[in-house]
Amino acid sequence: MGIYENVWILISLVIIVVILSTDPKSSTNSIGNNNITLMFSSISESQKFIRNFSWILIVAFYFLTVLLSYLN
Repeated sequence: MGIYENVWILISLVIIVVILSTDPKSSTNSIGNNNITLMFSSISESQKFIRNFSWILIVAFYFLTVLLSYLN
């Protein structure tokens, strides 16, 4: 296995861990315009970071998949 395959496997494992470790109940659905519901439904900075990090990993996984397909 080459370096690209090892990075591809590592990224796929990190994507799985990040997706399974996030809380699915932290959506921004709120009923009404109550300040308390808005406070609990807002996304924190750490959740934004994890979401952006997971999207970066998914894009990197996609490009590595295309690169590996092209090289083989």
